[in-house]
Amino acid sequence: MKFSIKAFALSAAFAVSAIVGGTAAQAASCQFGDQSQFWLQADVWTSTACVSQIAGNDSDTSAGNNIVNVNTVGGTGLFGTNSWTLDSRYDANGSYGPSGILSISNVSTDMLMGDWAVSSWSGVTSAMLVLKAGNGFASYLLDLTAGTIGQWTTFALTNNGSQTPGISHISLYTTSSTPPAPVPVPAAGLLLMGALGVLTVARRRRKMM
Repeated sequence: MKFSIKAFALSAAFAVSAIVGGTAAQAASCQFGDQSQFWLQADVWTSTACVSQIAGNDSDTSAGNNIVNVNTVGGTGLFGTNSWTLDSRYDANGSYGPSGILSISNVSTDMLMGDWAVSSWSGVTSAMLVLKAGNGFASYLLDLTAGTIGQWTTFALTNNGSQTPGISHISLYTTSSTPPAPVPVPAAGLLLMGALGVLTVARRRRKMM
């Protein structure tokens, strides 16, 4: 996907805002929507909900020291979910860690926008794209029925100078429909079950005699 026209328009919006003595990022309120609404009315497409900038770095396990656990935000987790698992994370240097189903491409030279894609939504029940830039991160609930590609922009994020910062990292969190693995039966339990089976067979033989 190419977005040179949109990138130019976004840069123009920043320039106009600076002329009138402000910045386009001062409001820093996230927006969600589909492809037709991208960057003017939607920071990520296709997204069905969003949470505006939260200070710190996102994580699915730990909290504290400027780290925010996405599963405990607001007491119930982002978008009311407390079972988010980090599937993939893209860093601004182009590396992934961990590397999952997410891929990022066509990142603009100012690091303000780009494309995202996933290899498949198979087994995924919900997905959340988190954009980290400047002082915090914004979160977007993805529409799994809208396909496996989209675009993103950091328009909803600000830094200390109230400017729109370039991307630091992009995280994909998912929830899964995979059933839990069966609990293994201890060896002692298997021996007991075997002994009970032998006793049952012996009792049946006695009744038949």
